[in-house]
Amino acid sequence: MRGCVDQPSSYPLLHRQPPTEPESGGPSSDRVERCGDPKGRPSKQPRFGWLVGLAAAIVVVGQFDNVPADASDYPPPGSSAVAEPPVGSSADTTRSADNAADNTKIAQPAKVSAASLHEGSFLRGTRQLTFDGRRSGEGYFSADGRQMVFQSEREADNPFYQIYLMDLESGDVTRVSPGHGKTTCAWIHPDGQRVLFASTQFDPDAVAKQEAELEFRASGQTRRYSWDYDPQYELVEWDASTGKYRQLTDAIGYDAEASYSPCGE
Repeated sequence: MRGCVDQPSSYPLLHRQPPTEPESGGPSSDRVERCGDPKGRPSKQPRFGWLVGLAAAIVVVGQFDNVPADASDYPPPGSSAVAEPPVGSSADTTRSADNAADNTKIAQPAKVSAASLHEGSFLRGTRQLTFDGRRSGEGYFSADGRQMVFQSEREADNPFYQIYLMDLESGDVTRVSPGHGKTTCAWIHPDGQRVLFASTQFDPDAVAKQEAELEFRASGQTRRYSWDYDPQYELVEWDASTGKYRQLTDAIGYDAEASYSPCGE
């Protein structure tokens, strides 16, 4: 059952015909219709025939309940699309009850977040690349477009971001950072063999900070999200051929968010 909409003016319901003026010297057509006989003799129709006529009129009016509010609501020519009533509407509730009685299941429309609808007005052809972990972000493509580096919270014993490298052809993901400490903002060298990122892996209290954060989350407490400008962040370079790290900065302060030049020098 579809939801009822307002009847547009372009779809008349029942037009009552104006009474026909009686011809000169003869009985009115209205009398003929009501009495069924030009001479005024009683009609031989059933006494409650007017109820049958009223029921027929109700059925006819009901046929217009599904008329779209305007022409834009019509599906394209040749389309089999049928508009669904809004979830939670009286029409939807009635339909659900009817389906329950028939033991029939109808898939409900998928819930779409407001953010997704807003994103769709600016982006087209989007494809999700990451699925694991609590959250991921700061993704950047390599110069040849074959790889993407990103940060993600997905290590069981570390609640903070770690750096990962994804092969866009195979989908294989390799962790670049050591797995302890905090990391952020990675960049792939133009030669595709090195990755630059910021890390607190050299902080002697790195593991203790991880454990404290895990205990806080396990307690059920929450805090407003804000970026942690940890002064122990240092710039680090990872070599894919050796798996070794080279510390590029060594000073107290937030050393992060760096990138290679286009030539890599």
